[in-house]
Amino acid sequence: RCACVMSAFTGVLGAALQSKEGKVSTGDALAGKTAVGIYFSAHWCPPCRGFILKFAEMYTQAFKAKGMEIVFASSDRD
Repeated sequence: RCACVMSAFTGVLGAALQSKEGKVSTGDALAGKTAVGIYFSAHWCPPCRGFILKFAEMYTQAFKAKGMEIVFASSDRD
């Protein structure tokens, strides 16, 4: 990945992302990924809550193995 692509991700997503392990730099989290998707959702949205289970299954079975990463953009307040 060229630095310009990582710089673009940082410009859009910010310098750090929240992971299961805590905050990580955006560049480190997305390094080596062939594609990045941004998933906008919220806990209070019934269709979103229904879709996330299917989406997680699709990610595990197909997207992850192909080098795709998903960044979750929450519309929740916390």
